Amino acid sequence: MAAIVYQTSKQTGITYAYESLSYWDKDKRQSRAKRKCIGRVDPETKEIIPTRKRGSAGHSGHHDNKVRKRGPVPIENVSRSFYGATYLFDAIGEKLGITADLKKCFPDTYKQILSTAYYLIMEDKNPLSRFPKWAATHQHPYGKSIPSQRSSELFASISEDARNRFFRLQGNRRIEKEYWAYDTTSISSYSRCLKQVRYGMNKDHDPLPQINLAMLFGEESNLPFYYRKLAGNIPDVKTVRNLLADMDFLGYDKIKLVMDRGFYSEANINDLYYNHLKFLIAAKKSLMFVKAGLDNVRDSIRTWTNYHQKHDLYAVTAKTDWDYSRERPYKCDILKEKRRMYMHIYFNSERALEDEKNFNALLCRLQEELESGTTHPEHDRLYAKYFDTTTTPVRGTKVIAREDALAQARKNYGFFVLLTNEVREPIVALEIYRNKDLVEKAFGNLKERLNFNRTAVSSDQSLDGKLFVEFIALIFLSYLKKKMQDGNLFKKHTMHELLDEMDIIECFEYPGYDLRVREATKKQIEIYEAMGIAPPTSLH
Repeated sequence: MAAIVYQTSKQTGITYAYESLSYWDKDKRQSRAKRKCIGRVDPETKEIIPTRKRGSAGHSGHHDNKVRKRGPVPIENVSRSFYGATYLFDAIGEKLGITADLKKCFPDTYKQILSTAYYLIMEDKNPLSRFPKWAATHQHPYGKSIPSQRSSELFASISEDARNRFFRLQGNRRIEKEYWAYDTTSISSYSRCLKQVRYGMNKDHDPLPQINLAMLFGEESNLPFYYRKLAGNIPDVKTVRNLLADMDFLGYDKIKLVMDRGFYSEANINDLYYNHLKFLIAAKKSLMFVKAGLDNVRDSIRTWTNYHQKHDLYAVTAKTDWDYSRERPYKCDILKEKRRMYMHIYFNSERALEDEKNFNALLCRLQEELESGTTHPEHDRLYAKYFDTTTTPVRGTKVIAREDALAQARKNYGFFVLLTNEVREPIVALEIYRNKDLVEKAFGNLKERLNFNRTAVSSDQSLDGKLFVEFIALIFLSYLKKKMQDGNLFKKHTMHELLDEMDIIECFEYPGYDLRVREATKKQIEIYEAMGIAPPTSLH
């Protein structure tokens, strides 16, 4: 059977096509091949242009009217590409409705968004400028290369209206009964052109200006479905009211929020009650009504009845009332009434030792700052709370600790408090709250694995678009991580190793034929099954 073989001349750079005919050599008892040049390859059309024999009529300027015998026609555009990992993402996108929702919101660019998200996950250490190289070897939704200029145009084309439609569609797919973990993070930026880049309290202690990013995660699904970009100098406590307005705008109801104590304020709790939302939030021990609750149980909490071995702590619950108030402009008055609240109080011995260690380190730092004269304005409240200072020309500055204030602080070593208007059991509340750390881990994925710890985009529109594509990638990553945890796969693989294992599955495309997929190994099939995805098969 004849085949077509291509060879490029090193001297001329011209590619020639040869007819290669296999035959059996009886003397040498092995397969051999005869080659015959049938033409050169046009560099633009890739067609084979037949060669002319020397001395032929065509070569001498006369037309050759003989019908030429056609040689074997090569199969054009045959491609082989890596398929296993991108197939996995395709199946996850279909299962979670990501692909369908993106198609509704971005009908012209959803395939580019998906392909870019796949690349960000699989090539986490490489910049987007390397996308064309990856695209040339992988099967992916867009099926074409996206140069750097085109990716910038893609980001700029992602509108706020379309993003909000996607959030609404994805939010409607989430479990109504689950708690939604809410948190923020800071993302440093090199660009001074972005409107919301500001210096603020950087959670990674990075000296650069920043933007803040707020995100909602489903605690049972472990999937993100909403985020919002904030100015870098906005504190957490001021973000809750806008969050509630966004939830109303997106049509979310029956919301249950879990938040850390940075979001606590009297106004925020009132807003949560006003909007009839369920919440679970950590409380500061310095609050007057929390102090009263701690004083009531401080001496009685450490009993065997209150001990919980699984978490190695003591826990009690006090039912209390929240002093709700709401200004009513239409009546020119303030509505005041009592609302039900549960205060869960916990004590942990190891935490008490850690609290003491941290508090002593803080006191040492404050005292050194006072004695050396290198004070910081943000510490003024702590200086006044824990120390008295006197300064004389002869003795200089003398710092004396306020032992009564230190004793008050020591009383609360090892205690922490959660407030809720729904969860009655303290251990159930604790487990819901501790699941909140999945948001922090998601921020870690966004910054490290998706390489978004420092933004380098030059316009707000491009930043908004890139954030959205990174968010899409984060949904896929979060699904993978939960399935790996559920299937104990982290004992055998890192996520990178798992994706590399799946990535080596190849597929072949022939014009006029269905896609052919290489067989998967037993190990690869087990991974697909653990992901809740059927292994790929050739199409028929």
